[in-house]
Amino acid sequence: MWGSLDFWDRKVLVVGKALKLATTPGRVEEKLHWLEGLVVGTNRRVDDYNRRAKAGQDASDEKFMDEELIRKDVTNWALNRSRSTA
Repeated sequence: MWGSLDFWDRKVLVVGKALKLATTPGRVEEKLHWLEGLVVGTNRRVDDYNRRAKAGQDASDEKFMDEELIRKDVTNWALNRSRSTA
């Protein structure tokens, strides 16, 4: 993993399940504001991804259900046709 030699260039560190904020006392508010924007943006991207994934899954499920309905209709039609000709 490559990083900057200047420790303060790294604004936030991910350590396991925690975010560690590296700052000086005079820049706490600025970096907290930046970090809040980062978290909000990340959450928005995760929500968008989840929404697209669910829409794709719903479309796949709907397609499968349509195919199953068509198969049932064709089977019923074939059975009714064979009964009427017999």
